[in-house]
Amino acid sequence: MMRRIIHLCSAAIIFYLISIFSFIPTSALTYQSSVDVGFTFNPAIVVNLSGDLLINNLAPGSSADSNIIDVNVSTNASHGYTLVATAGTSTTNTNLVNSSNSSYIFSSIATNADLASLTTDNTWGYSFSTNNGTNWSNYSGLPLDNNDEGATGKELLSTNTPSDNRTIKFKIGAKASIDQAAGTYNNTINFYAITNPVPLSFDEAYAAAGKTKLNGYYKIQDATPSIIADVAEGQISQVIDVRNGTVYNIGKLADGNAWMLDNLSLDLTDSNVQAVLSSSNTNASDTSLNYLINGGGSGQYPATGVSSTFASSNTIPYIEKRYKDDVAPTRYGAGTGKVGIYYNFCSTSGGSYCYSTGSGIPSEDICPSNWSIIRAGDLNNTYTIAYAGNGENFRNAFSANYSGYYYPSGQSGYGTVGEWWTTSFNSTYDVMRGMEIMNSLIHLDNYDGRPNRSVGYNIRCVLHTQ
Repeated sequence: MMRRIIHLCSAAIIFYLISIFSFIPTSALTYQSSVDVGFTFNPAIVVNLSGDLLINNLAPGSSADSNIIDVNVSTNASHGYTLVATAGTSTTNTNLVNSSNSSYIFSSIATNADLASLTTDNTWGYSFSTNNGTNWSNYSGLPLDNNDEGATGKELLSTNTPSDNRTIKFKIGAKASIDQAAGTYNNTINFYAITNPVPLSFDEAYAAAGKTKLNGYYKIQDATPSIIADVAEGQISQVIDVRNGTVYNIGKLADGNAWMLDNLSLDLTDSNVQAVLSSSNTNASDTSLNYLINGGGSGQYPATGVSSTFASSNTIPYIEKRYKDDVAPTRYGAGTGKVGIYYNFCSTSGGSYCYSTGSGIPSEDICPSNWSIIRAGDLNNTYTIAYAGNGENFRNAFSANYSGYYYPSGQSGYGTVGEWWTTSFNSTYDVMRGMEIMNSLIHLDNYDGRPNRSVGYNIRCVLHTQ
């Protein structure tokens, strides 16, 4: 997590003005002076500890708690902070070591282990309370400090509230065997309070990462998880696809990921597009893209289950593009909600599953590099969790348009339903369906696990931050 410190200062301008007024009997002299003006702005964050941790007179064969200390964090950071803890240093371990003989130790218990009753001999762990000494956590072990400013520490407290000053209660506990050597055992616990980064717009995050524009827009292919992580939730921007120059709206939704808010409109039959398609700008390998454009044959990928229908073809398996510039009903706004292109299973998989009748989840697709088609789990993580199952809120954030789908016999469901390809946890792809205008129904429709591969659905792409 990046800590942002900003220093502002202004350069002083000093000048002297001398005027001589010769048009009056007595000459006058005017003198003016300026003084330097400036200030430094520095978000502050401080961790205060009320004392050391000590277990007095731990008896053989028994367990005991230490005294309780207060860990107080005070800050004026505008977006809160995270408090974490580690043990030891990068050159020592997390054991409590006998000061007279280093061969005698108390081992740190495994992280997240449950030792509430301290039943394991010669071990130690920590416990904390964020409720002023009530509801203590079970004992657990701290990770080793890696001199990484707490990046790998155990999180104790996190808040996004501006200027949120809090105190937690903290203690350790240990369990000794009946024959453990007497003496003083010690180590160090390190507390880190890390200010949360100031959320940025998409353009600010792109610029901070040193990215350049194409035709006045940042490139969708240049987005990365680290760039998206710094963007504020709810931000919307326009980016350009380097493969054909199409400009798309993207937004950061409540799940922390970046989503396309428009349907993909990449014409795979366009020779200009075919000329630039590559694994460097598309989430598919060069081999798969070659099969997509030129057709596959026996023995080509995948090696088994070759479909004679596609293997004999020298053209891209079917996609429907005649409606791509039509505008379907949407909850987003004027000028958006274009139908885009309907893609069949072969084109959706970027050519990786054009010539197979076997099962499996394709890892490649026609989305821009760094992006992927919607995962089946995204529906739960975003709709169910991030939007608390509120279909209306999710549809608005997702900018759902209702362009239906395409059978070889023609367009269907226009104005009533929106359907997008998504990965599945079972055999191949499922379809995210249920963006129905009449209600907030959102679900996966898997057609018994194997949707009709010749049917055309829309594509939205997602860039996952984790």
